[in-house]
Amino acid sequence: MAELTFPGQRQRTSRTGNPRPSPRPADPSVRPRGVAAIAAGLVAGIAYLVTLSVMGSVVDGDGMWNPFHRIAAMLMGPSAMENADAFNANVVFSALAVHAGLSMIYGLVMAFLIVEFSQESAPWVGAACGALLYVVNYYGFTGLYPWMIEMRGVVTFSAHVLFGGLVASCYWPLHEQQDAEAHLSAG
Repeated sequence: MAELTFPGQRQRTSRTGNPRPSPRPADPSVRPRGVAAIAAGLVAGIAYLVTLSVMGSVVDGDGMWNPFHRIAAMLMGPSAMENADAFNANVVFSALAVHAGLSMIYGLVMAFLIVEFSQESAPWVGAACGALLYVVNYYGFTGLYPWMIEMRGVVTFSAHVLFGGLVASCYWPLHEQQDAEAHLSAG
C-alpha cells in the first residue's frame, strides 16, 4: 500500500529506494504536547535523583545526599556542599527546585525530537539524548560549576541514559492521553 503524503512532503524511502513506512503517522497535527513533556520530564527527573543517590552511595561510596548538595550549589553557591553527606532541608529543597526546573526544560526539548519517532523506538532515541545530555552537563557546564566534575562516571552516565529513556517512555502515553482529553472537550 502506498504511503500518503501531504503536498510538498517527500515520500520516505529506504536505502534500496523502496518506500518505507514513516516512523510515525504522517499527520501534521502530531506535535509536542507541553503538559505531557513537562510531566514526563518530572517523572524521569525523580527516577534520575533516586538512581543517582542510591547507586552513588552503593557504587561510589558517596552519601545519599551528596547529589542534592552538588545540585543545590548551582543555586546556593559552593557553600551548599559543606557537610555534603548530611541531610539539610534548605539544600534538598533548593536541589529539588533546580532539578525539577531542568527536568521540565529537558523534557520539553526532548519532546520535539521524540514526536518524530514511533512509540517503540522513542525510548532508544531518548536514551541517546540522555547520553548526550550527560556530555553537555558534565563536560560543557563544568566551566560554570566545577564541583560537578567529581560526579563524572558510570553511575551519573547511567542515570542520564535512564532519564532520557524514561522521558521518551513516559511521554507517548501522556501525549496520547492529552490528545484524547482534547478531543473529548472539543466534541
